[in-house]
Amino acid sequence: MGKINEIPAPPSLSENMVSFAKKYVKLRIVDGLSIGDICKELKISTQTFYKWDKIDAFNEYLKALEATYVSADEVDAYNRVRQYILKMVSKDSPSDKHVDMFIKHFSYVVEAENHKRMQQLGINTNATSSNFKTVEERKASLLGRLQSPTMK
Repeated sequence: MGKINEIPAPPSLSENMVSFAKKYVKLRIVDGLSIGDICKELKISTQTFYKWDKIDAFNEYLKALEATYVSADEVDAYNRVRQYILKMVSKDSPSDKHVDMFIKHFSYVVEAENHKRMQQLGINTNATSSNFKTVEERKASLLGRLQSPTMK
């Protein structure tokens, strides 16, 4: 736990970003400071932080650093909560509270199902791998799928 110096920094990050990230993780996880307080303490504007926050390599580095502070007890507790949520939402009539908890904690499942459904409808979520070249081809494909008797 806390072995942040063993995590290699992506070469695309500046020394300033790497230094900030290491201090940020300690202040955020160990000390429980807010982003605004961390930025004040480390003398960096929140605007700069949110600019860096949009960089995938920076976010991935932060997540890797944060993972070094997670204890086995925390992972165990998290897994117990996940199991509880799955158990509660699997009931015949789950409460709204449990459904909301599921959506919050299992958002990746919701996203995957939405992506799968969009593909079934012929809506390509990845523009770079589109099978259609024009809007008209996409429109024709969607209309064809909507008129198909096998669509549910």
